[in-house]
Amino acid sequence: MFAQLLDNPGGRHSGTVQSEAAARFPEVVAGSPLRLRNPQDAMAVANVIILGVASYSRDELKLLDQLVANADRWKDRLTIYVFDVAACRSLKEFDQYLRNGLKSGPRVRTEDTPALHAKFIELAFTCQGMRHVKEVLEYADVLTAVDAA
Repeated sequence: MFAQLLDNPGGRHSGTVQSEAAARFPEVVAGSPLRLRNPQDAMAVANVIILGVASYSRDELKLLDQLVANADRWKDRLTIYVFDVAACRSLKEFDQYLRNGLKSGPRVRTEDTPALHAKFIELAFTCQGMRHVKEVLEYADVLTAVDAA
């Protein structure tokens, strides 16, 4: 589903494939249990994960595929919003995709974690790395250790 955005059987220029992936990303999100994050839209206020991914990264798109495959684990208790970090032209724009913006400090923030493991988590691969993001998703009981491997 998501990783297929970067399939290139015709050997087209990688920049073309990446541009097309970015353009098709919202359509693929709409056909999944994930929600596309738009900073202007209202969003759930609790039990939310916001996940920024790069539409040009096959590894990050594969993780979205894992989230979709494991939707039964989380879809009744969490809303997972995703956005394409490649669409952000500045750190200020990036911060608008997050719940309250991060201003400064860490790019992974969890709030009120005891009750549901993760009532609100903001993640961005570009700042924390894939391993750390997978650990947080595992902790939130969205993925299992096997899924996250």
